[in-house]
Amino acid sequence: MIKQLIGLIFLIFAFCNTYSQVKEFTAPVKLPSQINSKAEDIYPILSTDGKTLYFSRAFDSKNVGGEYAGLDVWFSTRAANGQWAEAKNDLENLNNKDNNAVIGIKADGQTIYLLNSYSRKDGIAFSKKVKDQWIKPEPIDIPGVDKNNLMGCYMAPSYDVMILSLVQNNGYGQEDLYVSELVNGKWTKPENLGATINTSGFEISPFLSPDKRRLYFASDGHPGMGEADLFMAEKQYDSWSVWSKPVNLKELNSNKFDAYLTISNDSVAFFSSNRAGDYSDIYYSKIQEAYNQDSISILLAETKKMLDEINPESNYSYIVCDKPLINNSTKEAERASLKKFFAQFAGLNVTVNISAKNDSYEDQASYQLIKETIEADELVGKKSVITKVDPLVDRGCTNIKVTLTK
Repeated sequence: MIKQLIGLIFLIFAFCNTYSQVKEFTAPVKLPSQINSKAEDIYPILSTDGKTLYFSRAFDSKNVGGEYAGLDVWFSTRAANGQWAEAKNDLENLNNKDNNAVIGIKADGQTIYLLNSYSRKDGIAFSKKVKDQWIKPEPIDIPGVDKNNLMGCYMAPSYDVMILSLVQNNGYGQEDLYVSELVNGKWTKPENLGATINTSGFEISPFLSPDKRRLYFASDGHPGMGEADLFMAEKQYDSWSVWSKPVNLKELNSNKFDAYLTISNDSVAFFSSNRAGDYSDIYYSKIQEAYNQDSISILLAETKKMLDEINPESNYSYIVCDKPLINNSTKEAERASLKKFFAQFAGLNVTVNISAKNDSYEDQASYQLIKETIEADELVGKKSVITKVDPLVDRGCTNIKVTLTK
């Protein structure tokens, strides 16, 4: 029964910490002419230090190979006053006559990932920064991926997972989203994300949140507002094939083509749209966190009902020990038990209430050990606080009561 209670309580914490926070996007703003051009500007991605915006441009006579060659990587730097410099494409090691785009930046900012193998090999590539210059890219092999079926990709900053847009004979539609993971130093064969994400239309331009829980993408197959809309879905049960129903990001979408969304530092989003003309421009939107209080209230009410059905007198408590702590060996064993229990709440915004059954020496020792263990080892997340640490009469055992805080 205790395991059932803890499982349900942990479910509340996980929900309130992740799903109760709703991302709200401000009205999109078109970036200035230093970045946008009369050509096609897509694939925006901001450097980890926030000072350089990389993007790709098509149909520009300054591209390597000319106006009708492939995409070139362009970049613009941002000054301290927030002004963007005139975009350039003088990246001789990154641009050629093929389609070139930055599809990910490693967390340390010293490695970028590119939509081109820069060789006769299939797959993608990476380039490292040496003396402020991006050196010649080296290929990354992905089983089952070649130049003909790879339409797009996003590499996570942790370099352990990538989301790909592929054309496959066994897919759901024109272009589907797939996942590949780095296992024992090698990338796995891409697996389809399933029918909740993929449709009979196309799903392109994937972006994955840093915690790998939220997937952003563009689609013309899900109900939308225009030629292609931006969507967000959340991964369920830590499975790449189980997702929540994709949500249309209406604040960003238009009645035209909207795609290539990336998010930087969870505070600003960049994406491309042709809402202002024939070719796509790059827009940005600021992100704000909002709490869906209705969802929290409903979940709490439902969970309380479930708990009461299990044990009406449970009071949402976790039994730490069923006997007094009277010697050092018992203390060490109980401390280990406490650490294991609190580890599951690490990083969550919870309040810990502690009570002892009576004023006896043994139970005061139990209570003191619990308090010291929590404080000394910082077993609960930094946002947590201990709000009550005084002895109270209880039902016959020392207990810990975990409750939500706002």
